[in-house]
Amino acid sequence: MISIRLRNIFLLSIPLFVVHGIEEYLTGFYKVDDILFGHLTESVAQPAFIIFQVIWWFLLLIIANQINQKWAFKALIIVGITYMLEVHHLIHALIAKGYYPGATTALLFPFIAFFFWKEIIKRSTD
Repeated sequence: MISIRLRNIFLLSIPLFVVHGIEEYLTGFYKVDDILFGHLTESVAQPAFIIFQVIWWFLLLIIANQINQKWAFKALIIVGITYMLEVHHLIHALIAKGYYPGATTALLFPFIAFFFWKEIIKRSTD
């Protein structure tokens, strides 16, 4: 069973994911991303990025709607990994010694990840 605290951490992160995706779009993350979109032409990367973001947001809402299902805990583990992966924006900003697309909202993900994984670990030791 997913604790109320873990559920609340996840639910609070959904608006952050939306704002983060919007920041990434507005600052051209799809142009510089070295993992998924940066290797595509801009005419393909931009719509692919938008589709990816919308699908991700819908998946988060589906998980939130089905939070009491057995599979939701496994889905939350994937979300927790995503919290940690968002740190790459900060790493790129440090390397560039300046702003990197998505870095502003990415500042919050390490804090969410800390409390999220703390709750996961607490749950697994109970």
